[in-house]
Amino acid sequence: MDVFPCLESLRLRLREIREEDAWALYRIYTDPLVVRYHNLERLEGLEAALSFAAWMHSLYPEGRGLRWGIEGRGSPGLIGTIGYEYLDARQQGAEISYDLLPAHWGQGLMQEAVEAVLEYVRGTSLLYLEANVVSENQASARVLEKAGFIPRGEPYAQGLPGGATYRVQRYRLEVDRAPHNSSSPGQPASRSCSLRASPSTSGVQER
Repeated sequence: MDVFPCLESLRLRLREIREEDAWALYRIYTDPLVVRYHNLERLEGLEAALSFAAWMHSLYPEGRGLRWGIEGRGSPGLIGTIGYEYLDARQQGAEISYDLLPAHWGQGLMQEAVEAVLEYVRGTSLLYLEANVVSENQASARVLEKAGFIPRGEPYAQGLPGGATYRVQRYRLEVDRAPHNSSSPGQPASRSCSLRASPSTSGVQER
């Protein structure tokens, strides 16, 4: 059985998403501010949340990517998620995305989570990461730019659930050019707290 790569930073723990996280995921992905720029439909009830948790959990054992649940160190309970899905069969490129409950915006937590993931990615086969951000979501753009992502091409129009159309900017980061963590001077960017992965049960927002 593969070991799921649980990560820790100064204030956060990034860990495996489990079935019992369904209600926390429901809370996150029904929050109007979280899903405002999201390309996923809002979760409709516990069954949808359970399916969503199972899908997130399945990415790692099926080799399609990774999705971590974000919680405060010493404060169990998900406050967001972060992860990536591979863009090619050789696992050299991936698209990163993340979401965080609004009560935790403006504290630099997502910056910390992104930098922890980048430290992990340096030890994998990934050569580059991409992200797609609605142009109005300037907080998320700042997170990416501070982490070393650069805009790629011109913004393009994309329709989102609910009928709204937004301009979306694509960002890209070459992994070998990623700056090392700077969110917690004197502290390691992340460290492993690896746990055994349990069997599979079946937009970027910041801030």
